Amino acid sequence: MSLFRVHLLIILSFFLSSVFADELTGSPKDKKYKPPQITSQNILPPIDPELRKYWHESFFEIEEPWFFTGREDFEHFVEASGLQRDQKVQLRSLYKTSISYQQEGKLPLWKIPKDATGVVFVPDALRKKMPTDFLERMYRYQNLMSSRLPYFLTAHSKEDFIKFSSPALSKEQKIEFQKNILFLDNQLTFPVTPYTWTLLNPATKDSAIDYFHRFETVISPSVVIRPEDDIEAVGRYFAGGRDPEPLIRYLKYLRSLNGTKTFSVPLEKILHPFIRKTTNTHSQCDGPNCYNATKNVTLGNRFSFEFLSSQELAENVIQGYRQAGKDELTRPGDLLIYSNSKYKIRHAAVVAADEIVFTKNGRFKLNVYGFQERKSMEAVYFPDGKFQVNVYKAIDPEILKQIERSRPITRVPCDFKALGAQKAISFRSSE
Repeated sequence: MSLFRVHLLIILSFFLSSVFADELTGSPKDKKYKPPQITSQNILPPIDPELRKYWHESFFEIEEPWFFTGREDFEHFVEASGLQRDQKVQLRSLYKTSISYQQEGKLPLWKIPKDATGVVFVPDALRKKMPTDFLERMYRYQNLMSSRLPYFLTAHSKEDFIKFSSPALSKEQKIEFQKNILFLDNQLTFPVTPYTWTLLNPATKDSAIDYFHRFETVISPSVVIRPEDDIEAVGRYFAGGRDPEPLIRYLKYLRSLNGTKTFSVPLEKILHPFIRKTTNTHSQCDGPNCYNATKNVTLGNRFSFEFLSSQELAENVIQGYRQAGKDELTRPGDLLIYSNSKYKIRHAAVVAADEIVFTKNGRFKLNVYGFQERKSMEAVYFPDGKFQVNVYKAIDPEILKQIERSRPITRVPCDFKALGAQKAISFRSSE
């Protein structure tokens, strides 16, 4: 055979393999492929003990917010605050008519009232100077503003509250603890805030953490691989836009361990690096949200934890993704961008398998990274069923391959962009 013919065959072979690569069983253009069975169970992912220990010291990351319907109401409370003249001047300087992205990212527990036109983030040094009767009036006002305390303690008598206090309190701190026992809504109440958190014992802090944690149930899915399943097709399907070869090798290795037996593999083990590394875990800080998690999935190992706005996600999608056609099937790794009836982006998630998504439902540190049934997630965000969802696919799979194999960058546990000058929320002007 001549050298020319050899070269021609090599070129022709390469051309044909590239043309028909997407038509292989399980590949993105294979519309007849049925993925393996997936079994799942509901779980409440445990909190890492080291993370819990860290939260004992630093659960709140921003000062307590107090909202006001206008400057006049704020001035009234300043005058009644019991502060010294210079302290009142300092408090007045903190009054703002907007909240930055950075502040919003660290403020997941407080509800921002729709009638608010101003806010003050109260420093601990000022709050500790305020008397009990003033604090009672302020929290009643916040209740009327529909900005209730996210968590509080109750007891039958002031003496009963001692069981919640830290045994290491100084004499001054014990006085501060007693001063924060308030009479609200016809009962004795101890507000759990950034300042009072430091006065509580570890067991009480654990109870508060567990209170919020109990809502974070997700599913733990596993892919069932039967002896007759085409391992290479399974790899192509779950690879999404990634290079399927490493995944195929991993699945073949698992089959070699199990012989002719049916075996199961946790779904996260065969998906993208970010999903593998964060499933059933929590972020160390408040801020990282669904938009950040969605963006991270297709970044290989080069991801970060930060608060991301819907606008930033949209800009990222425009640059690196294309909208799926009507006849295209969703595949693991596809982005789902949800909008409400007013075309405003409300949520984002990632396709993990048929009718299963990877999501982080909120920017709170206890909002777990995990899997949900797609319909269940949609019911959380759109209980009325009115929404639109657009599917996006990565534009260039070759770029994804390069990113996938890149060395991990140093990932700061919580990386917030310097967005202080940008306004996330601008309150309506007072009338």
